[in-house]
Amino acid sequence: MGVGNTCVSTTFEWIKGNLPGTVVPGQNSSTLSIVGAVPGDAGIYRLRATNPDGSVTSDPVNVSVTADTTRPTLTRAVGPDNTQIVLTFSETLGAGADSTSRYSVSGATVTAASVANNVVTLTTSARAAGSSTVTITGLTDTAATPNLINPNPTTVGITTVTVLAGADAASTWSYNTNNLDANADWTTTGGEGWLDGNGLFGTETSAAATNAFPAPIATVIPPPNANNEFLTSYFRKTVTLPALASGMSYALSYIVDDGAVFYVDGVEVSRYNMPAGAVTYSTLAPAAGAEGALFALPLSITSGTHTIAVSVHQSANTSSDTVFGAEIIVIPSVSPALTVSHTGTNAVITWNADASWELVSSANANGPWAAVAGAPFRSFTAPATQAAQFYQLRYRPQP
Repeated sequence: MGVGNTCVSTTFEWIKGNLPGTVVPGQNSSTLSIVGAVPGDAGIYRLRATNPDGSVTSDPVNVSVTADTTRPTLTRAVGPDNTQIVLTFSETLGAGADSTSRYSVSGATVTAASVANNVVTLTTSARAAGSSTVTITGLTDTAATPNLINPNPTTVGITTVTVLAGADAASTWSYNTNNLDANADWTTTGGEGWLDGNGLFGTETSAAATNAFPAPIATVIPPPNANNEFLTSYFRKTVTLPALASGMSYALSYIVDDGAVFYVDGVEVSRYNMPAGAVTYSTLAPAAGAEGALFALPLSITSGTHTIAVSVHQSANTSSDTVFGAEIIVIPSVSPALTVSHTGTNAVITWNADASWELVSSANANGPWAAVAGAPFRSFTAPATQAAQFYQLRYRPQP
């Protein structure tokens, strides 16, 4: 409702009910705004505008108030380090969300809870590497009659990783940007032209990608040019890995732009966004990779000393950026379990894990695997009309 063509001397008031009605206190603009409306605010409203030439009253409108009965839900959870858990909910939370008594973490103590609208950040005592759970009880939204979290309580698995000392993204790597096709031993030994630097390496022109990085670029490597310089960059690092606790595995957490080939002790173990076949300095990634995205590569190696080597390839000599960073982490050997139920003709897949575990699917049991669109969290409904698919969870670090 409103009145057009008003002058600065126009005043407004809202009238509720049948005329003559009751003036609504505090509503003195052309827009009616009732914060925290309740069913008693429903009814007929008119806008009266007055200026030196007289008054005019609008036609009535019938305003209804529907009670908010939607319960808040947990939409994301991550444990970015072993003393922090970040929880995101579907709506702004009400009073008491900053009380540590609302949260319990298996194997640890919640020492603080801070709230910003729909996000709660928990500080905990140090959590051991592996899987724990956080249980959330009694949280409500800001409705006139507060709604409890659904379900109440809500429990979600949190994966806590250990970053191994001496192999983190900010430590020293040897690197080379020269053509190494003639040096077949670059994955295990040095040579002329190698330098030392700290991660992250590269150049990034996208502000959105930079904001997603787990750390700033520390060592600048130029993007490629028309002379095919810096088309491929090479990185190598020797690490000594401690023995693992039962049920844990090593993984290489990495960020790459555009493609990469990974080696352990001189043997290729994986590729990211790279074609099959022999790889040389001029081998291009088939397309630009995911900007600023973290991935995890499981490593089937034992404790002891190993040499990690990576060649990072650009998609073209016109590429505007290049990025590399990596760290060796310890994660659970077994991913959280998937449970399948049925609703009508649809299959509903559920799992109890944080957002570091992404749901992937494939038409074949042996892959290749691709992330399910929309990044579903803890639940996914597979339409009955889709072709047969296999599903599993894949660990992907979250910043």
